[in-house]
Amino acid sequence: MTEHRHGQNRRYRIIEDKIIAIRANLDGTAKKTIDAKGYIVTPGFIDVHTHCDLSFIQTGPGISEALSENPQWKGNQNYTYQGVTTVVTGNCGYGYTDTDYWLKRINSLKFGTNVYHLVPHGAMRQELFGENQPEKLTPEQLDALKRKVAEEMEKGAIGLSAGLAYAPGYLSNTEELVELAKVAKKYGGIFAVHMRDESGTVSADGKIGALEAVKEVIEISRRAKIPVQISHLKINAPINNLKASQLLELIESARKEGLDVTADQYPYAAGMTRINALLPEEYQTGKGGSKRNSRLPKGERRLKR
Repeated sequence: MTEHRHGQNRRYRIIEDKIIAIRANLDGTAKKTIDAKGYIVTPGFIDVHTHCDLSFIQTGPGISEALSENPQWKGNQNYTYQGVTTVVTGNCGYGYTDTDYWLKRINSLKFGTNVYHLVPHGAMRQELFGENQPEKLTPEQLDALKRKVAEEMEKGAIGLSAGLAYAPGYLSNTEELVELAKVAKKYGGIFAVHMRDESGTVSADGKIGALEAVKEVIEISRRAKIPVQISHLKINAPINNLKASQLLELIESARKEGLDVTADQYPYAAGMTRINALLPEEYQTGKGGSKRNSRLPKGERRLKR
C-alpha cells in the first residue's frame, strides 16, 4: 500500500495499481508515503487516437538500431510523460495489418504504455489488392477482406479503423464499409473512422462535405449495429460558414435514436497529415501517391488554384 499526500492534507491510498481511497484522514499506515504536493494524482489517461505505431512501420528494417538510439520510442515517452498509460493504434486505416506481430513486438520491448489495436482498413486493402486498387470490390474481393478482418479480430484487435480521406480508403463505398463493420461487430468490436470529408466544401447539389460524411458514419453504425467513433472531429478549410453545432446536432440526434456514435478531438489548433490527402481524387493513386497527370500543365494549374 502506498499513500500519496497531496495539497491541503488530502491523501490518496493506492494498493497495487488502484486508487482505493481519497480523503483527508486515512486509518492505518503505509509501506511508502510520497509527497505529491503540486502534482495531480490520477489514474492513467487513455488516448484513443494515436499513431505511435507508424514510427515502427516507417523506420522499417532499421527499427532495432533506431530503438537503441531513441529510447523514447520504446518507452512511448511522449505519452507516458503526459500521464497517458493506454494508447490505441491502427487509426485512420493505417498501421500493422498483423495484430499478432505488432502486439508481440511491443510486448518483447516492454513498451511504455498499454496498447489496444484497430485493424486498419486502408493498409489491409493495400496488402490484398496492391497498387491498382479497385473502386468497387468484387464479391470475391469483399469476402477476402472480410476474412482478413475476422482473422485480425480473432488475434485481439478491438475493432476496425478507416481513413476515408486517404488512398485507398476514399475508393471504398458505404456498402463495403458496412459489410466489414458487421464482421468487427461479431467480435464485439468498434468502427473508428477518419471521415471522408472534414470540410465545409459545398458540392454541385448543395450538400456540405463534412455533414454528408457524418451522415455516412451514422448510417454505417445504424446498418452494422456497431459502435462508431469519429476520429479527431473538426472543420477543415474551406469552412464556408459551417458551424460545429451542425456536426454535433447530427451526432446527438443519432445518439437519441439509440446509436452508439461518439467522437474525439485533439486539443490544439494544428494538425498533421499526408499532403497528398489535399489532392483531388483524380490525381491520387490507390497507393497514396500522385498520378502523372498532376504534374502535367493542366494538373499543375488546377492544383495551384
